Amino acid sequence: MKTRFAFDSLSRSARDQNFTSIHWRLLNDEAYREGLSTVLSGRISTFRGNVKTMAECVIYGKYGVQQNCAVLVGRLLAGQSYIYPHKPDKINPRTNLIEVVQFGQADGKRPYEHEAIPAVVSGFFKGSNPIAERIQALFERNEAGNYEATQQMVALACAGIHSVLEDFSTGEYKRSNFDGSQVQDIYNVHIVLLETIKEEKPEKYRIMMENIFTLASRGTSFNKGRKAAPTLLKKEALAKLDLSD
Repeated sequence: MKTRFAFDSLSRSARDQNFTSIHWRLLNDEAYREGLSTVLSGRISTFRGNVKTMAECVIYGKYGVQQNCAVLVGRLLAGQSYIYPHKPDKINPRTNLIEVVQFGQADGKRPYEHEAIPAVVSGFFKGSNPIAERIQALFERNEAGNYEATQQMVALACAGIHSVLEDFSTGEYKRSNFDGSQVQDIYNVHIVLLETIKEEKPEKYRIMMENIFTLASRGTSFNKGRKAAPTLLKKEALAKLDLSD
């Protein structure tokens, strides 16, 4: 259904925020579900378009994507490689031509650390009435008291990047619609990836999501009074430190 994306977002948010009665009605009351999903779908359609526009703006500088770059786009789309920083391509030093002898590989140990992601997420913080201010209550704070990006923000930003890359997949840019039905599958892939990292590497997850939020919200009121989160090395050092007499 056209409002499926909106329904899934509502259902997940109600569950995560422990709005039990709303979550139950969304699952069991068809009229309530359809009505609320339709309202939300209409309201987020414009913002969803803004997410893709932000992705279009950063895709050139952050990934080097341009016309006639189907090979590069294919590499970025394979395994969602665009979420990772990439090692530099190796260039043949014995020729004056720019000849790539080995393409730089994605650093699989650094998921969601590609600089394009916070650049797109920054769209949540722009404008006279930014959406980030309207959903501030949904942002979690870590032990240092700093905000973290939500899974939904990051997944939608990545879906926008994915959509723009696919628009370049033939070598020529052909803009596609960025509606719920086309966003849903890739959005869900990123929700699963993020949830897996959260469950298996909770410390890494929290640092990652704080970094995305910090970079995306740079220059806004959300960054004021931000405290540096202790790294794992600092934590280990502090745990070993004995200041007793």
